[in-house]
Amino acid sequence: MAENLIDTTGGTYQILNFISWTAFTFLPVLIAVTASKKFNMNTFVALVIACALVCPDYIAMVNAGDPVYFLGIRVQLLSYTSSVIPIILSIWIASYVQRFWDKVLPTVVRNLLSPMFTITIMVPLTLLACGPVGNAIGGAIGGAYNFLYGLSPIVAGLIVGGLWEILVIFGVHWGITPVTVGNYANLGYDTFTGLQASAVFSQAGAALGVFLKTKDKDMKGVSLSAAITGLFGITEPAIYGVNLRLKKPMICGCIAGAVGGAIGGAFRAVSWGYNMPGIATLPAYFKAGYERQFIGLLISILVAFVLGMVLTMIVGFEETGADTDNKLTTDAKADAKTDAEEITLGSPVRGEVVNISEVKDEVFASKAMGDGVGICPAEGKIYAPCDGTAETVFETGHAVGITDENGLELLIHIGINTVELNGKGFTPHIEQGAKVKKGDLLVEFDLEEIKKAGYDTTVIYIVTNMDDVSGITTEAGKQVNVAEKVMEVRK
Repeated sequence: MAENLIDTTGGTYQILNFISWTAFTFLPVLIAVTASKKFNMNTFVALVIACALVCPDYIAMVNAGDPVYFLGIRVQLLSYTSSVIPIILSIWIASYVQRFWDKVLPTVVRNLLSPMFTITIMVPLTLLACGPVGNAIGGAIGGAYNFLYGLSPIVAGLIVGGLWEILVIFGVHWGITPVTVGNYANLGYDTFTGLQASAVFSQAGAALGVFLKTKDKDMKGVSLSAAITGLFGITEPAIYGVNLRLKKPMICGCIAGAVGGAIGGAFRAVSWGYNMPGIATLPAYFKAGYERQFIGLLISILVAFVLGMVLTMIVGFEETGADTDNKLTTDAKADAKTDAEEITLGSPVRGEVVNISEVKDEVFASKAMGDGVGICPAEGKIYAPCDGTAETVFETGHAVGITDENGLELLIHIGINTVELNGKGFTPHIEQGAKVKKGDLLVEFDLEEIKKAGYDTTVIYIVTNMDDVSGITTEAGKQVNVAEKVMEVRK
């Protein structure tokens, strides 16, 4: 469409065109920022390492193709623009190098010499090892997908549409980024996103099916909101707040996504610009002369959405305390367990405790993900409220999931929608799977920076495995210190 509106030989088009590709060209630089936060290293050092990979002088070496040696070792001249994995590997290793120098260098010269030594070591090491290895890994992932797509776009669509949201749950979906970025850079379009769209719309459809079938007023509100946001490409509320919690809708969504993906594959649906699949980004799938692919894309997402909704309504699901009978049964069980185990949970942060229903996030306020409290933090430090295991540590640092020694699954979520900050302002101090002791520092966050970015800083502190809990009493409306009682859980 754009080519009929703007002269493609004029300066306006050329400027807009290079703007659209700037982020991809310097993608290693952008990733270096988030990777440095994830691996707890100096962001400016990480930026210098990344900039070296897209430095004009290095690119000139690549284009010239003449052999280049570093200390007698031949450098494999590869292009790292638009690359993902090489810089992640490099910053991961650089974090250990920097910590080594920070430990051994005297305090007087540490700030000067540690960055210099780290950069001097890591730039050559990246060109000699991290870069080639990272490129090989990215190439293997992309090659496997492209081989599957070349073998059968329908089978590829079936797999991508059916399994994509499962990958999202386990957090491994970012491994696909090199595939999509590589396709846009090398082909000018991406087949993967064309198939992925069905997975997104199918989960939105399943959430709508829950809305139409459930008798629970709270679940109706949550599921309708989740379905709407899902249509715009934000599937987390649908997955975590509705479908995964009720189990069967998640399965129905995956089945519908697989069918829609297969249809998209049959039409060879593609995306012509990087986007998050949703209603607002549908124009990214259209290009003059390729109307068949666009129509196929529309059919695939429509089928996925409707089928996800219908299957959920047919298969059904177990209501979680939806009707009065269920609530009476739950209350009766709670009354009967007079000798039930009571577990006291302290606060992970200093601040003012508020009712979970007052939190300005519908998914949490409705208790769709669990029951607990909100805490308006007075400082930017989160501490372990109990002994246990950090089962989940989000890459962005905004949330931590802990399973305590009693089997309670606790979620500490810092702020509302702060995942959108992509780690800015958050510094995790633990790794996923680590054992934690009560009082251990888990995460530091910059209260002022988060507020300036326009986000609510309320810390959500909930028990997520409510099926194993008979009741929760909270201490809302008071100021608490770290470790001071905020909840009492009866198992």
